[in-house]
Order: sequence, then C-alpha cells, then structure tokens
Amino acid sequence: PIGFNVFPNPTKGEITVQYPMNGEENVYFRVVDVLGRTVGDTRLDPTLTSQIIHLGNHATGTYYYRFLVNGTQKATGKLILVNE
Repeated sequence: PIGFNVFPNPTKGEITVQYPMNGEENVYFRVVDVLGRTVGDTRLDPTLTSQIIHLGNHATGTYYYRFLVNGTQKATGKLILVNE
C-alpha cells in the first residue's frame, strides 16, 4: 500500500505528495520553517492518493513537512527548497 511520500526533494517549488486515504476526510499537508512557523497548509483531497502542491515564493532553505490526519500527526520529514 502507498504510504506518505513527498518528491522531488530537493525541489524548485513544486512537489507531489502521496498519501493513503482510508476514508479519512481531514488530511492536511503542512509546511513549517526552521523556526516552527507554518508557511503552508493544504487540505488534501480525500478522493485522491496524490496531489501537486506549489510552495509559492518561499525563500531557499530547509523546511519541514507534516501530514495531519484528523488533527493527529501521521508523518513528518525535511524538505529542501532550492533556487530555480
């Protein structure tokens, strides 16, 4: 079965997130900076198993992501944003 996955990493600003949906409707992909501030929060479509997310105009650097299911953190990881 598919797990939680983010690619490409490092990225130039567009990532694909893969996530298992077992009837869960409140699944969010959150991106935080190194100070713990939320810089992106995307509700994921429960009818899909992957989505493309655009990170916008964030500065080059290290970020962290979290998959939240019904308010509970299910997966985390590091995300590197590089210049184009």
